Amino acid sequence: MKNIECEERVLLTFEQYQQVLKKYIGLYPKEYRYFKNVNIYLDDENHTLINNSQMLRIRRINDKKEELTLKIKQDYGDLEINETLDSHPEIDRYLLIPFKNVKPITSLETTRVEIDIDD
Repeated sequence: MKNIECEERVLLTFEQYQQVLKKYIGLYPKEYRYFKNVNIYLDDENHTLINNSQMLRIRRINDKKEELTLKIKQDYGDLEINETLDSHPEIDRYLLIPFKNVKPITSLETTRVEIDIDD
């Protein structure tokens, strides 16, 4: 699946994060869930992707669901392509290097909270 992702990030202190979390869990006590998110970032030894405004990752949620994502910087936002690890023809089409040449370069594990709200 292809889409343009426009993302804004805000740096919060731990106390600010706790305040926001407490507020929304209080407003939606049955609509929230925690989950483990692991991102494994891939590139070649020369960092060809990152040096050319591409980012390739495997996202693993709760040690089960896996998704392969390629992000390509655009003038406004990122072109984001999500496919399975088993079949990724669209990613292969845009990837600057052969998929067989990529290897894990780093990973990041976080615990996230999702809250379903009517917005």
